[in-house]
Amino acid sequence: RGADVDLYVAGVKHTRSEQRPDGVTIHRFAEAGRALSMPLSWSLAEATRRLDADVVHLHSPNPIAELGVLANRNDPAVVVSFHAQLGKQRFLDPVYGPVQRRLMRRARAVLAASQMLVDAPELSAASGRVRLAPYGVSPRMLDAQPGRPRCLDGPLRLLFVGRLVYYK
Repeated sequence: RGADVDLYVAGVKHTRSEQRPDGVTIHRFAEAGRALSMPLSWSLAEATRRLDADVVHLHSPNPIAELGVLANRNDPAVVVSFHAQLGKQRFLDPVYGPVQRRLMRRARAVLAASQMLVDAPELSAASGRVRLAPYGVSPRMLDAQPGRPRCLDGPLRLLFVGRLVYYK
């Protein structure tokens, strides 16, 4: 509430934007191709370079968007959600490593979902600004809510929707 929210994503055939009823604008950027499961979207890089925002919340690793944010001259506050270390793509570290370290130095805060990720060497450039932020909802939080829905009187059931890949 009270904030203008824009969501930038890549991975479609044609660049387009849509305004949702809740006020969020989703900008979808066309990909030129894929490399190592990553959509290559030069229009996303250009859009993140030009955006004028107070805060940018970037999910990493995401080299194309990271390059755009690092080239942004409007100097937005950057918050990074760090999702994974490079596994099979480790050979890219000589090229991508400097980009990632520069992003981590610039970030005001870095969020990591597990202690293993908090301790990842990739986050050493963000020392003192890395916070543990586990995914999911604590059942204790639901128990503490007044007016808890009746459908949650039994055991809490969670659904994960995503790609089942080795690093997850």
